[in-house]
Amino acid sequence: MGLGRFSFTLGAAKNWAFIMTSSGYIGLTPKWTQIGDQVCVLPGCCVPVVLRYAEGCYSLVGECFVLGLMDGEMLDSSDWEAQLRDFDI
Repeated sequence: MGLGRFSFTLGAAKNWAFIMTSSGYIGLTPKWTQIGDQVCVLPGCCVPVVLRYAEGCYSLVGECFVLGLMDGEMLDSSDWEAQLRDFDI
């Protein structure tokens, strides 16, 4: 294998940051994610996304990987309907 494969892995990870949400989920988001950004599961998206609120609307920061949100697990939660919101992006 050698170091070439290892350096490729590090290069692929350089634009990602480890996060823990206020709800206790852990995952990887774009490194430019800021405190206050929101991890969201949007209908029609195949992965969770990070949204940032500014100037009256949300902007897309990027896609993310969050354990417990990747395979529709949020829909299995008993209180997911209470977390539904509309976003102007």
